[in-house]
Amino acid sequence: MTTLRNRLLALSLIVGSLFLAACQPPQVQYYPLNNPVGTGTPTAAPSAPIDPADVVIYVAKQPAQPYHELGIMTYTSASSQPNEGNIYQMFRVKAAELGADAVIVLPSREQNESFWQTTGYPYDWYYGYGYGGGVGYSSGYSTDYTTFRALAIQYTHNK
Repeated sequence: MTTLRNRLLALSLIVGSLFLAACQPPQVQYYPLNNPVGTGTPTAAPSAPIDPADVVIYVAKQPAQPYHELGIMTYTSASSQPNEGNIYQMFRVKAAELGADAVIVLPSREQNESFWQTTGYPYDWYYGYGYGGGVGYSSGYSTDYTTFRALAIQYTHNK
């Protein structure tokens, strides 16, 4: 009996963890770049974390001082009106974890995902299933996504 109880407990823990993983809010994804930064330093690499308040956000311009690129950060929102200020703050926090000095916000990308299916059951819109000469019932959805992108950078005179 205890073996069955242990198996049921393990199964419920697995199902519960899968459910919680599916309910996680979207997070900032980071993709490091393997860019050379000059002689003596083969590639740009993250350094020690810093305070997010010290990370500068560049939206409409690039920094005047020299820098090297650490990597691309992305955040995908299915909201029709995402809060860009919150998204930039998430970029700032992720960049601070990497030890980046600043973030350059890149143009966002908008995508649309559409899916349609036909059941194959005869369907008449007036009488319902099994009536009339309908060729099938179609259903579908369409979702718009916006992917925000940013570039995490380090100033070259700091490193």
